Amino acid sequence: MNTQSYIASGVLEAYALGKLSEAEKIDVERLVAIYPELKAYLDRLNEQSKGEVRGGMDLKEALSKIKESERDAFIRVVEDSPNIQIKRMNTTSRWPLILVLLLITSLAMNVFFYGRMKTSQAKIKEVGAQNSEMAYKIESELEEIDHLKSKMAHFLNTNNLHVRMSGSDLSPAAYANVFWDKNTKAVFLSADNLPKPPKGHQYQLWAIEEGKAPVDAGVIEYSPWIQQLKTIEGTVKTFAVTLEKEGGNAVASTDQTYVIGNLENY
Repeated sequence: MNTQSYIASGVLEAYALGKLSEAEKIDVERLVAIYPELKAYLDRLNEQSKGEVRGGMDLKEALSKIKESERDAFIRVVEDSPNIQIKRMNTTSRWPLILVLLLITSLAMNVFFYGRMKTSQAKIKEVGAQNSEMAYKIESELEEIDHLKSKMAHFLNTNNLHVRMSGSDLSPAAYANVFWDKNTKAVFLSADNLPKPPKGHQYQLWAIEEGKAPVDAGVIEYSPWIQQLKTIEGTVKTFAVTLEKEGGNAVASTDQTYVIGNLENY
């Protein structure tokens, strides 16, 4: 049992003031007999309630006749009672003690619940961080799946001519894939493993016919997604990717060729 939560609930204060039913009293007495913390707290409440109000009324009885924030109502209840002779001045002198008791109880409950709130907030932040990390991982995996599905669709498209471009001496591990639609002549590129271009530079795709200068097939965004570039006509035999200034060049920098590949049987 969480004795601190039970104390903070105010049940013991209600017991001390005699506001509980008989069954509730029996349950409190049972728990107090089991848990020393509850007994110690109840003893402190009983000690605090031993003060007396002028005219023979003890503090517990006085508190039972008052509602929170109703000082005048309390005075009227006491003055109108035929069994109690009490002057307004005497009641007023006891009022600070009643306020102190109420304030102490309120502060104790506030401190307890504030601590619980801070603990809960810390747990919520921890769970939120874990969920955010999990959501990011799931989103990344879904994007990867979408990319693979798109790439597979181009591989399976019988209208496409596929060219795998392998890395040159500048970047032996680099590679990329070109898909050239035989009907529409649209060119699609998957920049699978190109090194990140330096600042102020971009990769550019070139279509090369035998005996002719390379033709600009489009500037490449540094992204793993399939990109649609330009429409290329002619009897292209080779595709190549070079590193150019940002925005691309009209003439290929052949000494900056990163990947290159030939079409088969076309």
